[in-house]
Amino acid sequence: MNNYDVSVPKSEKKRNDNKLFVQRKPVILCVDDEKALLETLERLIVRRFGREFDVETADSGDEGLEVLEEFAAEGRPVALIVSDQLMPGLNGDEFLARSMKYAPDTPKILLTGQADMEAVVYAINYARLFRYIPKPWDDEDLIRSLREATQIYRQKITLDRYARLFHSINLATQRISTLLDKCSICRMLAESAVQTCAATRVEVMRNDCKTCEYFDREYIRQLSGASATNVLDVPIYHGEQCIGRMIMENGHRFDQVDLEAAEILASQAAISHTTARLYEELTATARQLDEHRQALEKYNRDVKDSIVYAHRIQQAILPERETFDRLLPENFVLYQPKDIVSGDFYFWRESEGILTLAVCDCTGHGVPGAFVSLIASECLHSSAKTCDDPAAVLESMEAKFKRRIKGRLDTVDIAVVRLDFKNQTARFAGARRPLWIVRNGELLSVSGTRKSLGENTNVSYTGHEIQLLPGDVVYLFTDGVVDQFGGENNRKFKPQRLNKTLRRIYALPLAEQAEILRNEIESWRGDNEYTDDILMVGFRFPG
Repeated sequence: MNNYDVSVPKSEKKRNDNKLFVQRKPVILCVDDEKALLETLERLIVRRFGREFDVETADSGDEGLEVLEEFAAEGRPVALIVSDQLMPGLNGDEFLARSMKYAPDTPKILLTGQADMEAVVYAINYARLFRYIPKPWDDEDLIRSLREATQIYRQKITLDRYARLFHSINLATQRISTLLDKCSICRMLAESAVQTCAATRVEVMRNDCKTCEYFDREYIRQLSGASATNVLDVPIYHGEQCIGRMIMENGHRFDQVDLEAAEILASQAAISHTTARLYEELTATARQLDEHRQALEKYNRDVKDSIVYAHRIQQAILPERETFDRLLPENFVLYQPKDIVSGDFYFWRESEGILTLAVCDCTGHGVPGAFVSLIASECLHSSAKTCDDPAAVLESMEAKFKRRIKGRLDTVDIAVVRLDFKNQTARFAGARRPLWIVRNGELLSVSGTRKSLGENTNVSYTGHEIQLLPGDVVYLFTDGVVDQFGGENNRKFKPQRLNKTLRRIYALPLAEQAEILRNEIESWRGDNEYTDDILMVGFRFPG
């Protein structure tokens, strides 16, 4: 084939297949010197958890350590350790403390027939004891404890997977973003998908590439009819235009995380394809290259630098400042993610002298919020291009967003304002976010509809038209600003405090306002962690 078909080498594929189909389930290890109790405990756990976990037993602490050492050497995960306290040789608390060498993050439960609080405290301090249960135990109480402990294990596995995946995506997008040749971008996209999504085969086709003309479309039709568990067909979009496809195969079940990772890689490839196309156009004319060589070299350096520094996925969806600064010279953007990445983002777009501006707050923060923000950003970009009225933008965006999240409970709070500089008017619509205007020291608040994007209600979004005056200061913000805990009584910052602050500082230059707001929030927060991502955009309407 002339398209880019990347497959895992046979030797590596064999190892992956072994890992996928031979790998045994995580282990629950039970340790007790009383054989009858150990067998009872084993039967109880197998009956309730046998589909998810294997159960292994040991009749002493020493044997338990040997089993854990063997599992560590094999790379076999231990989801939970349940140990009796009184045993020959090593008591349960000492065994659990020594087990930290092999299973430091595994939840641990101590069973004992005596109220030996000294042993319990020792296990808490040195073994990160999850729970202490007296003997004889109540079956339902024990099952609840086991279920909670295994849920902690699953959550850790999920978080670890997200962390590894996010790191892999960062590395992959850095590699893709540095390329300016379309064929190299396709090849790197396929290689990155193999590494990031654990696919055994990836094919990438670009619609406008002659080398992809002989792409086996019958093969695509066969894949489209195959099981969705082992095939992903991911379109590559530039705006609303599909510029290619990425087909991924594997013998194991692809899940929603794999799909989101593939879509992020495809989005980065689309950005790089746009840059590559522009580069090709600029270098196609030799005469212009000679006349503008220095300018072109500087431009290429700027483009490459922007792509290299765009390895944080969040940066790839944020707009450049030029349009905002040109149309609204007095402005600020106060952007403080709670973690490295954010569930908040801002957006603006100019069309025929009209500026559409939005601030968006997606479910969660950190890695999960960032995944949702990428989906929301794509939906917003698409809707803002086809809809003029902010309320229509929200209706269109919600329809696209619901299709993308496929029944998940993710939601988006957003404020959208459309500025008509010629008529000095603003059209506004919000989903649980307001628009604030400070005029002559008084604050006017325009409320958004009490419904987030993605909520399963039949409420429609309401638009508002406001006449603006030169010198009006307009503010859009997410709830992270007013929900930050702090102060003497560790309470929320609250809208009333923000209202008072803005009325006090609205006449100052916007850059000074941003610094005052940043310092006031920091002072209020004190030693508290950030409650949520913080995003606020302000501007003075020009006269």
